[in-house]
Amino acid sequence: MYLKNKAFSLVELMIVVAIIGILVAALLPQLSEMIEKAKLSTAQKTMKTISDAILQYNTTESQELESLEWLVPNYIKEVKKDPWGSPFLLLPDSGIIISYGPDRKYSDQLFSPAGKLVNRDNIMLFYKPKLRIKAVEFKLDLNANNKLNNGDQFEIFFTKPAGGNGTGATTDTEATPISVNVNGDDFDFINCYDPSNPPAEGIIELSAFNTTGMTVDPTYLKPIVATSPVSAVSLTLIDKTTGLPGVQSLNGEQADKSVLFQVITTENTEIDHDIYVRFDSASTDISTGTYWDKRGLKAVPNGYALKIEPKF
Repeated sequence: MYLKNKAFSLVELMIVVAIIGILVAALLPQLSEMIEKAKLSTAQKTMKTISDAILQYNTTESQELESLEWLVPNYIKEVKKDPWGSPFLLLPDSGIIISYGPDRKYSDQLFSPAGKLVNRDNIMLFYKPKLRIKAVEFKLDLNANNKLNNGDQFEIFFTKPAGGNGTGATTDTEATPISVNVNGDDFDFINCYDPSNPPAEGIIELSAFNTTGMTVDPTYLKPIVATSPVSAVSLTLIDKTTGLPGVQSLNGEQADKSVLFQVITTENTEIDHDIYVRFDSASTDISTGTYWDKRGLKAVPNGYALKIEPKF
């Protein structure tokens, strides 16, 4: 039997097209959301790869990374743009990698309400930790004995510049400057690495030895001439620009990655012990602490103290 081919009528075609249109309209928002989620995931993975390369660079090279192009080709093949076509932004002082996100907009006023509104869909990765003490080194060891004597200097290094140049007002919430305590009261100077596991003699703080004519028990301050008393020991802040005692305000600049102190004793007194440094708990208190980084994040204690190390 011969069957005649039956074509679709115009009405049937229109119904099919309408159904397809409805399905596309229903699925399009979900498809767009899936695409944006995929782009977000890609951006985050790329930023993590860049972050790992930066940390490797900063560990290996003598100068800290200041441009993403410095990573090419030894640490990464190329620095691609983000999935929305914008270049990644590096803020080396603050330790932040930024993608401008879907709207491709950016304000450098990261900490102000207006800036946060512009940057609301930006993606940020903090590759530097919160402000901590990174190292403590002799800056000046007058008699080259790796012990602290009168006139010796040591420098406390942070993981990033401390303080900020903001006013702290509601319209500018960037961190305010830090006024470093001239006597070193922002820090503890003790005789052990781990304060939770002190030596048999207990934790001895350098700042406790600040009166004249002291006897030495336990042994901590050594009289160079046995018949003379041990003197007072004090610390004073040194202006790194002039090399003289003075004040210092940390404004988040590159030079604010460290503070410098000088030991003051009489010629008869030698600190006969390794000295370790940590933030004083008041300096890093979550609500009242006085040390923060440029991002406005409070400094955190290391959980241990860092030894003042010979530099030479």
